[in-house]
Amino acid sequence: MVERARCRRALGRAVAATLSGGIAVLYLVLMATVREAELPAYTTDNTWGAYLLLAVPYLVGAALLLLTDLRWLWLGGALVQVAVLVLFVLVGVGVLGPGVFEYEALAEVPIEVWAGVVCGSQLLLLGLLVVLALTPTGAAQVDATGRI
Repeated sequence: MVERARCRRALGRAVAATLSGGIAVLYLVLMATVREAELPAYTTDNTWGAYLLLAVPYLVGAALLLLTDLRWLWLGGALVQVAVLVLFVLVGVGVLGPGVFEYEALAEVPIEVWAGVVCGSQLLLLGLLVVLALTPTGAAQVDATGRI
């Protein structure tokens, strides 16, 4: 019973790690796409560096998900997810400066599609991190009757 619980938890961590790594790759591709769109304008307003800044924590998170299993870390990751999603909404709609959807240099980039895919992936990752944070690890998953 305990072994099954550990296998399920390891599978959940592997799925979350894959999703986190995938989000990092999405941000890196988005960074390159936005950089390409911004280069011809030679403006002082460039946003592509922000996508690199966002990719790094997802790469680190993917590695941590594969290497360790600490519930407090997954809770912290879930809180970071909430912060990233809130900031994305605030920046996206223009509460914190010009909105990304109105940024003229990105007129040719289907930013709405990117936003939907990235936000959807982040919501899935948030759900997985919450499950990992709230689910006991190892032998603590077995109740008094020996069932999981």
